[in-house]
Amino acid sequence: MPTSPAAGSNSVAWWEQGLQALEGTGLSAGEEVSVILLVSGFVRNAALLTGDLAAAVEARGIPAQEVMDGYARTLDRLVDPVRHPSLSRLLKSEVMGTPDEPDHEFRFRLERVLDGVEALVEARARD
Repeated sequence: MPTSPAAGSNSVAWWEQGLQALEGTGLSAGEEVSVILLVSGFVRNAALLTGDLAAAVEARGIPAQEVMDGYARTLDRLVDPVRHPSLSRLLKSEVMGTPDEPDHEFRFRLERVLDGVEALVEARARD
């Protein structure tokens, strides 16, 4: 884990791009920083999840779908329908074993994050 935030020419360029993207939104400087860190954190987490799945696939030497199927089977064994009725319903839907288009999940989730940023910008415009 890093012991301090990254501070180099790429970091400076990254901050500049983020701030330029938020110019004219009516957000305060603190809100701009928070939005940049929110999006950055989302992307970092998505990259970590992708890396974890790739590592599991490589370590086991099986296709990603088989890794995900195994994950769903493990959850199915752990889930008590009485204590976890919502998760039980989700597992019965078999959505966990249904592959999506390669970047679908990333795009879908990023769009929802950006929808939230858009709602904040619209709220500031009404203030």
